Amino acid sequence: AASSAAATSAATSEAAASTVALSGQIVMMNYPGWMGKTTVADFKKATGVSVKEVEGLTSGVSAAAAQIAQNKGDYDMALGGPVLAEQLQKGNLLQPVDLANIPNIANVAQHFRDAYPWGPPTDFGKTGFGYRKDLISETPTSWADLWTLAKKYSGKVTMLDFDVDILGLALKYKGYSINSTDEGELNAARDALLEIKPHLQAFLPTDFAKPLLKGTAVIAVDYDYDIALAQRDNPNIVWVSPEEGMPAYLDGWLAVAGTDKLPEVEAFMNFLLEPKNYAGFVNNIGSAYVMPDAEQYIDAAIKDNPSLKYSEDMIKTVEFEKFLGADATKLRNRVWQEVKNA
Repeated sequence: AASSAAATSAATSEAAASTVALSGQIVMMNYPGWMGKTTVADFKKATGVSVKEVEGLTSGVSAAAAQIAQNKGDYDMALGGPVLAEQLQKGNLLQPVDLANIPNIANVAQHFRDAYPWGPPTDFGKTGFGYRKDLISETPTSWADLWTLAKKYSGKVTMLDFDVDILGLALKYKGYSINSTDEGELNAARDALLEIKPHLQAFLPTDFAKPLLKGTAVIAVDYDYDIALAQRDNPNIVWVSPEEGMPAYLDGWLAVAGTDKLPEVEAFMNFLLEPKNYAGFVNNIGSAYVMPDAEQYIDAAIKDNPSLKYSEDMIKTVEFEKFLGADATKLRNRVWQEVKNA
């Protein structure tokens, strides 16, 4: 009993010491506005640690990795998906975190934790499609339906202009993994896209749901959060999670190698995963969420929306984008250019 009491006392004093030791400032690479409205202020109030957010993820993964590599010692942590995590890992730029110091990770659904082993997952987004139920008579449920309906509603279908998502959904349509590196499978996805391309109004770089809202398009391949936003303006827009499965991104927090603020970084990660704090994050960014336990604090507009609501069945159909290496990336880039140039 004495030894267990001593161990408890030691653990308590260690926890106290780590709490006392938290100080200074964390420098974080993040998307603009990708934070709860009061998270940073609340964290400073709770710990005394300030958080400086630096924009650096808006020009793609390679640019973000290069920014971290070229400014060693400047960043303590970053938001990023599996592709950024693996690029940083390959460049010895990733600092492992100790999940024992982030006990609130237990609040995150296991599926996401399995898919994101570098730190705490934060949010995810799916590529599906929306349609105007007042402008078409069908009720599509699959990518196969999209390909069929594109011919009927030729010129009134739009797609995102983002290679990973569009190649991914074409691979799913053909029955393959979105992370395929097989040339035959990628060529099949290319051929499927070449088949539907003449019926597309456009590949859109921005404003993905705008033609759907205006009625100049009746179907739009889009992200879940964008369709959810559009539905607030027009309830005739219906979201489809295609039954063959969906490509999806998954983001999370990463610690950057060389940081001297690892205790502070782990404390911030743990803080964000308190259900109320996490709900504040989701309510502000408006994305699909990875913590069902936080639903009681998440806005009804998010948790009750079919495109964003947490569902075990839907999660099983989601496949997250991975880093596939230089050769596969080169092959996929060639296939995508063949689609775009046709």
